[in-house]
Amino acid sequence: MKDVQLVSIAPHEPGYVAGVIVDGHLEWVHYQGSRRIENVQPLDEFSSFYAASLAKQVTASCAAVLVTRGQLDVAHRLRRFIPELPSAYDKVRVRHLIHHTSGLPGYATVSPVAPETPVGNAEALERVRGPLLFEPGDRYEYSSTGYMVLACLIARIAGVPFHIFARNDVLIPVGMTRSLFRVAPENPDDESLALGYVASNAGPRHVPYRFHVVGDGGLITCLADLAAWDAFLAGTSKLGSRIASRMVETDTLNGGDSQFYAWGLAVWTHHGLTIHTHGGNAPGYGAKFVRFPEKRTSIGVLANRDPLDVNDIARKVADCALWESLDWTRPSWDEGFTGSEHRA
Repeated sequence: MKDVQLVSIAPHEPGYVAGVIVDGHLEWVHYQGSRRIENVQPLDEFSSFYAASLAKQVTASCAAVLVTRGQLDVAHRLRRFIPELPSAYDKVRVRHLIHHTSGLPGYATVSPVAPETPVGNAEALERVRGPLLFEPGDRYEYSSTGYMVLACLIARIAGVPFHIFARNDVLIPVGMTRSLFRVAPENPDDESLALGYVASNAGPRHVPYRFHVVGDGGLITCLADLAAWDAFLAGTSKLGSRIASRMVETDTLNGGDSQFYAWGLAVWTHHGLTIHTHGGNAPGYGAKFVRFPEKRTSIGVLANRDPLDVNDIARKVADCALWESLDWTRPSWDEGFTGSEHRA
């Protein structure tokens, strides 16, 4: 890995961590920058970041746990669990939420929320009342609303708040003991937390988070815990291989076309190798996770600097780590994806 050329960041600036994970263990770690710029605290593999849409695969795994227990079927109608939603949503099923084919309107666009107003799942769910964007199952359209609603559905079946179920039934069992879904303001006394910063004319500006919707986002995690997540996806965690296998099952659209988005993970290829991947972006933060199942290797990147192209960093690390296994005549993941499938 000595030949990988990555962006260089000063120790007193917000930055990123990147790592290569093999068989659930961090084999290579690279740090640039600080958790806090007010008093320099270097980033490391235990630094916690807001991972934005990287959370979707954890949310999907919560649904997979309920399916395995017989408490949920992907063919169930959404309104069976959330009957207060409009009757126009009768055709929306659980699988449509998982695979981004529901046609649900965006909760942020239905009723914009003032930045100073804390918003949680209950408030967000109340805003999902607009007409469907398309017939459920007709097409793929990336939807954070779908995963927020999925988290609400999981909470109702489990009988506990989603963040509690996710931590007790997924995160802790797979070994992600430092990770959680945040439903309260960030705690500045948590020294492991990497504060998020956005660029401004006066330099990096800290952006405190007051948006507490979980399911589509909300995950706080670290590079060390992404190694445990790699082990889960390999089927070697306490949750077992049955749930892990379900995570990469895709769906078929109404017209018969196959679809690439599985359970919170996109199934794609990179220079001839299969990848299971997702990204995340939010003001002050960026995240990318890419698993190469054939090589039992994953790449993780977490950043508290915005803007920063975490996708480019992950690709460079992957290309260096797996150089001899890649077919350079075949396209990279950037040549197939468009937009939010891997950046949201």
